[in-house]
Amino acid sequence: YKNFTAQIERMDNLFEASFNPTTSSSKPFSKCGQCLRYLRLVTSRPPRLYCPTQEQVLDLPQGGVVKLYNNRCCPLCDYELLLYTAGDRTYPLCPYCFNHPPFPDAPGLAPGPRGILSGCPHPRVHPVVRASGTKS
Repeated sequence: YKNFTAQIERMDNLFEASFNPTTSSSKPFSKCGQCLRYLRLVTSRPPRLYCPTQEQVLDLPQGGVVKLYNNRCCPLCDYELLLYTAGDRTYPLCPYCFNHPPFPDAPGLAPGPRGILSGCPHPRVHPVVRASGTKS
């Protein structure tokens, strides 16, 4: 019981993504770096990617638009990269590294009120940011 109550938010996200009608009718969006199958884009708020094979939910930053990044993959986790556009700036985004930061001590951009992110979603030390020359 204690484990379930501690993980209730994670379970809620999983059930919502699993049984949401937009998930079952959505089209494949990007490839998962673990099972190499397609993740489904859930566009209802908050936006997220859902892997039906692994039953994993990956949150996406709010306050912008997400699209594919020409079949490029993250060198750290092999997830397909996305482009996150906030305002007039576009940043590379790895959905797995965004949810599971590989450099937890590196300074990054914290989401603002209501989870809205207005800058680069990764710290400068992430290889995707260094390769693109993006400033965080």
